[in-house]
Amino acid sequence: MTTDVWHPGEQQLQASIGMQERLASVGQQVLRDYLTEQLRSFFPLLPFVVAAAADEDGWPWASLWQGQPGFVSSPDPQQLHIAAVLSPDDPLAPWLDAGQGLGLLGIELGTRRRNRVNGVVQSYGPHRIELHVEQAFGNCPRFIQQRLPLPPLPAATSAQVEELPALDAAARRLISHADTFFVASHAGSGASREGHLQMDVSHRGGPPGFVRIKGDCLLIPDYAGNRYFNTLGNLLLQPRCGLLFIDFERGDLLHVQGEVEILLPDSASHRQRIAALPGAERLWQLRVHRVLRRSRALAQPWQLLAFSPASQAIATGQ
Repeated sequence: MTTDVWHPGEQQLQASIGMQERLASVGQQVLRDYLTEQLRSFFPLLPFVVAAAADEDGWPWASLWQGQPGFVSSPDPQQLHIAAVLSPDDPLAPWLDAGQGLGLLGIELGTRRRNRVNGVVQSYGPHRIELHVEQAFGNCPRFIQQRLPLPPLPAATSAQVEELPALDAAARRLISHADTFFVASHAGSGASREGHLQMDVSHRGGPPGFVRIKGDCLLIPDYAGNRYFNTLGNLLLQPRCGLLFIDFERGDLLHVQGEVEILLPDSASHRQRIAALPGAERLWQLRVHRVLRRSRALAQPWQLLAFSPASQAIATGQ
């Protein structure tokens, strides 16, 4: 990799908390352009991965791909293969082709492990996606809630897909009770690699209700994390993103696209708004652009076993 592993958006936010110099050296150690043996053995354990790609207009989508453990494999340190048959209603399906940027997040809910891999699609067919790895790194489990799989849900008799003009009551209910969501982003053409967007998908978690809804906007706290600012750095340069909310019991997937304004604690009014969300160090305000609901798209429900200690601490004000 180049010596400058962070793009300008990430560097700007790192500098805002006085950590740019320190993270310049950390990045050399944690960001790799290949899969370590630990990552190569981790992904085949998973029954699903979260994926990110952009449509023809550059709007990111986040989705979830499922299979039996082993459906993701790594034939060598530069490649991940995903043996998944994407549903025609998957919002990523129309935009996957050789040469397109693709972000993947592997997350093991039972052990609260997660790792990210970003790269470019080498080939895409009806039963197989081959990804060339450009960036791979681990993430801390700080806000991952522990969940265990339950028996598979009955298969839906027909596709149940709704494109909504705005958040309806059911969508608002899911978001307002969520303790987890995923976010797809990219930094735009300024941080592209060899002509393709470098896609990324990240996990966000907190106590139930940590995402607030105000009209057609979502108010999302940004908690203390690894300070890499991969997602917020992307959004600073390119504010469009795609969110994925999951109803882990019913199996519904809610895809939300929106445009983000990041509020930093650099003014009294911003600090006041940030303080209204317990535990927040920054705030993102997302104006909803598009909503897609795929009912019963999750093959397997997941039972909540325990909230993460960090989520519990925010919920109890500790």
